[in-house]
Amino acid sequence: MRKRIFVPEHPDTIKAMSNLAISLCYIGKIDEALSMQQHVLEKSQRILGLEHPDTIAAMNNLEIMRNMQQGMNE
Repeated sequence: MRKRIFVPEHPDTIKAMSNLAISLCYIGKIDEALSMQQHVLEKSQRILGLEHPDTIAAMNNLEIMRNMQQGMNE
């Protein structure tokens, strides 16, 4: 719904995408979550900058998801 109200590059849209990626991760859809979170990170870096708190959170979330994926593959 946010994509219809805000443009895809709006910070609130990026944050909503990150929240969705986290939810996907928690229900076991790790590959889909990783793909979405990588997209979130790329947008955050480009739009918000490398040192923005949301960009740093996106990096952290992506690493957590990667660790979860590795744990599932072991």
